[in-house]
Amino acid sequence: MTRDGAASVLRHYPSGPDVVRVLGKLDTGRWDRSNGRDVEFLHLRPVIDGKAKDALHRGQHVFMWAGPIQPRRNDVTLDLTLELGSKERPEPITARVTRRTFAHRENLLRRIFDGGGKAALKDTPIWSSCAAGGRATAPSRAG
Repeated sequence: MTRDGAASVLRHYPSGPDVVRVLGKLDTGRWDRSNGRDVEFLHLRPVIDGKAKDALHRGQHVFMWAGPIQPRRNDVTLDLTLELGSKERPEPITARVTRRTFAHRENLLRRIFDGGGKAALKDTPIWSSCAAGGRATAPSRAG
């Protein structure tokens, strides 16, 4: 983590908990210049803000964990969560994905639900894209 990123985390958690989960982004410029020898992450605030350098931007991707698939009146949805913060001060990012934003393949989320029930994707990492208004889309499953 960069010095500025570490300072940002310490300002946010002044009591210094043992473990804090933060959102980070690989400093690809430094990685490229060092031919992969230097691995450093930039601290990102867990908000979608197209103007701030230290925040997520629309179109960036993050791994989120799948919860249960929820049947709705005319649809099915999947809740995604990224647990950030500490045990004492959790700051989860959550998003609800509909079957249409889950995949380009027609009714894929519905078919997963029909074949495996509510827990078919639970605790699966999902590679999701940040969208305007804090929404997420889930273009592919990881693993």
